[in-house]
Amino acid sequence: ASREAADMKVDQVKKMAERQVKEATELKKLSDDSASAAWAEAQASRAETDEAKAQLESEKKDRVVQQEKMAAELLAVQRELEELMIVAAAAAKEHEVQVKGYQDRIQEQMKLALADEETRAILVQEKLQVEEQVARLKDE
Repeated sequence: ASREAADMKVDQVKKMAERQVKEATELKKLSDDSASAAWAEAQASRAETDEAKAQLESEKKDRVVQQEKMAAELLAVQRELEELMIVAAAAAKEHEVQVKGYQDRIQEQMKLALADEETRAILVQEKLQVEEQVARLKDE
Protein backbone atom coordinates (compact mmCIF):
# COMPACT_ATOMS: atom_id res chain seq x y z
CA ALA A 1 0.00 0.00 0.00
CA SER A 2 2.78 2.33 0.75
CA ARG A 3 4.25 1.39 -2.57
CA GLU A 4 0.98 2.25 -4.27
CA ALA A 5 0.77 5.47 -2.34
CA ALA A 6 4.34 6.28 -3.36
CA ASP A 7 3.53 5.49 -7.01
CA MET A 8 0.45 7.67 -6.82
CA LYS A 9 2.51 10.39 -5.25
CA VAL A 10 5.09 10.02 -8.04
CA ASP A 11 2.31 10.14 -10.66
CA GLN A 12 0.87 13.26 -9.04
CA VAL A 13 4.29 14.88 -8.95
CA LYS A 14 4.86 13.85 -12.60
CA LYS A 15 1.48 15.25 -13.64
CA MET A 16 2.14 18.42 -11.68
CA ALA A 17 5.59 18.67 -13.25
CA GLU A 18 4.13 18.06 -16.72
CA ARG A 19 1.46 20.71 -16.07
CA GLN A 20 4.13 23.16 -14.87
CA VAL A 21 6.30 22.35 -17.91
CA LYS A 22 3.26 22.85 -20.15
CA GLU A 23 2.41 26.18 -18.43
CA ALA A 24 6.05 27.24 -18.60
CA THR A 25 6.13 26.31 -22.30
CA GLU A 26 2.94 28.31 -22.91
CA LEU A 27 4.33 31.25 -20.94
CA LYS A 28 7.57 31.06 -22.90
CA LYS A 29 5.60 30.92 -26.15
CA LEU A 30 3.52 33.93 -25.05
CA SER A 31 6.68 35.72 -24.01
CA ASP A 32 8.34 34.88 -27.34
CA ASP A 33 5.21 36.00 -29.23
CA SER A 34 5.11 39.19 -27.18
CA ALA A 35 8.82 39.81 -27.79
CA SER A 36 8.34 39.12 -31.52
CA ALA A 37 5.36 41.48 -31.63
CA ALA A 38 7.32 44.15 -29.74
CA TRP A 39 10.27 43.65 -32.11
CA ALA A 40 7.98 43.89 -35.16
CA GLU A 41 6.33 46.98 -33.68
CA ALA A 42 9.75 48.55 -33.02
CA GLN A 43 10.81 47.76 -36.60
CA ALA A 44 7.58 49.24 -37.96
CA SER A 45 8.02 52.29 -35.76
CA ARG A 46 11.61 52.66 -36.96
CA ALA A 47 10.43 52.31 -40.57
CA GLU A 48 7.74 54.96 -39.97
CA THR A 49 10.34 57.22 -38.35
CA ASP A 50 12.73 56.72 -41.26
CA GLU A 51 9.91 57.40 -43.72
CA ALA A 52 8.89 60.54 -41.82
CA LYS A 53 12.52 61.71 -41.77
CA ALA A 54 12.82 61.09 -45.51
CA GLN A 55 9.58 62.98 -46.14
CA LEU A 56 10.76 65.91 -43.99
CA GLU A 57 14.08 65.98 -45.85
CA SER A 58 12.23 65.93 -49.17
CA GLU A 59 9.93 68.76 -48.05
CA LYS A 60 12.94 70.71 -46.79
CA LYS A 61 14.70 70.28 -50.15
CA ASP A 62 11.50 71.33 -51.95
CA ARG A 63 11.27 74.47 -49.78
CA VAL A 64 14.93 75.28 -50.45
CA VAL A 65 14.38 74.88 -54.20
CA GLN A 66 11.23 77.01 -53.98
CA GLN A 67 13.08 79.71 -51.99
CA GLU A 68 15.91 79.69 -54.54
CA LYS A 69 13.37 80.10 -57.36
CA MET A 70 11.70 82.98 -55.50
CA ALA A 71 15.09 84.60 -54.87
CA ALA A 72 15.94 84.32 -58.57
CA GLU A 73 12.55 85.81 -59.51
CA LEU A 74 13.04 88.66 -57.02
CA LEU A 75 16.48 89.38 -58.47
CA ALA A 76 15.01 89.47 -61.97
CA VAL A 77 12.28 91.85 -60.81
CA GLN A 78 14.88 94.00 -59.05
CA ARG A 79 16.95 94.17 -62.25
CA GLU A 80 13.85 95.12 -64.24
CA LEU A 81 13.05 97.85 -61.71
CA GLU A 82 16.60 99.18 -61.91
CA GLU A 83 16.38 99.26 -65.71
CA LEU A 84 13.00 101.00 -65.53
CA MET A 85 14.42 103.54 -63.08
CA ILE A 86 17.29 104.24 -65.48
CA VAL A 87 14.83 104.66 -68.37
CA ALA A 88 12.59 106.87 -66.20
CA ALA A 89 15.56 109.01 -65.14
CA ALA A 90 16.62 109.41 -68.77
CA ALA A 91 13.06 110.32 -69.76
CA ALA A 92 12.86 112.82 -66.90
CA LYS A 93 16.16 114.37 -67.97
CA GLU A 94 14.93 114.58 -71.57
CA HIS A 95 11.68 116.15 -70.37
CA GLU A 96 13.66 118.62 -68.26
CA VAL A 97 15.72 119.58 -71.33
CA GLN A 98 12.54 120.03 -73.39
CA VAL A 99 10.93 122.17 -70.67
CA LYS A 100 14.08 124.30 -70.43
CA GLY A 101 13.96 124.74 -74.23
CA TYR A 102 10.31 125.80 -74.04
CA GLN A 103 11.07 128.22 -71.23
CA ASP A 104 13.97 129.72 -73.18
CA ARG A 105 11.76 130.17 -76.28
CA ILE A 106 8.98 131.76 -74.23
CA GLN A 107 11.45 134.17 -72.65
CA GLU A 108 12.84 135.05 -76.07
CA GLN A 109 9.33 135.66 -77.43
CA MET A 110 8.50 137.80 -74.40
CA LYS A 111 11.66 139.87 -75.00
CA LEU A 112 10.70 140.27 -78.66
CA ALA A 113 7.16 141.25 -77.73
CA LEU A 114 8.49 143.74 -75.20
CA ALA A 115 10.88 145.13 -77.81
CA ASP A 116 7.95 145.41 -80.25
CA GLU A 117 5.94 147.31 -77.62
CA GLU A 118 8.85 149.66 -76.99
CA THR A 119 9.31 150.17 -80.71
CA ARG A 120 5.59 150.81 -81.15
CA ALA A 121 5.63 153.30 -78.28
CA ILE A 122 8.61 155.10 -79.82
CA LEU A 123 6.91 155.15 -83.22
CA VAL A 124 3.69 156.48 -81.70
CA GLN A 125 5.67 159.17 -79.89
CA GLU A 126 7.55 160.09 -83.08
CA LYS A 127 4.24 160.20 -84.97
CA LEU A 128 2.82 162.56 -82.37
CA GLN A 129 5.92 164.75 -82.63
CA VAL A 130 5.67 164.81 -86.41
CA GLU A 131 1.94 165.67 -86.21
CA GLU A 132 2.76 168.47 -83.75
CA GLN A 133 5.44 169.79 -86.10
CA VAL A 134 3.02 169.60 -89.05
CA ALA A 135 0.39 171.42 -87.01
CA ARG A 136 2.92 174.10 -86.02
CA LEU A 137 4.05 174.49 -89.59
CA LYS A 138 0.45 174.88 -90.74
CA ASP A 139 -0.14 177.48 -88.09
CA GLU A 140 2.89 179.45 -89.16
